[in-house]
Amino acid sequence: MPELTSTLARAFKILDYIAAHEGCSIAEIATELGLNKNTVQNMVNALKELGLVEKKVGGMPRKAIIVLTEKGKCIHRCFKSGT
Repeated sequence: MPELTSTLARAFKILDYIAAHEGCSIAEIATELGLNKNTVQNMVNALKELGLVEKKVGGMPRKAIIVLTEKGKCIHRCFKSGT
């Protein structure tokens, strides 16, 4: 059970970072949160499968950026407000 708790906490930290930094990259998330890039990639893929984030192409040079979906924004607000 501690591993599940740790995974959920990590997922929420990533979701929270994306909410505060719309259009960030996997590398940026990893650097800012002190996580391994592969760990962040896997977690973002899991959040994407849940419909909470989207990967888009943007910026110069063109790179994948991560944004919250409407569902992701709703879930984030609920967690932040404690409801």
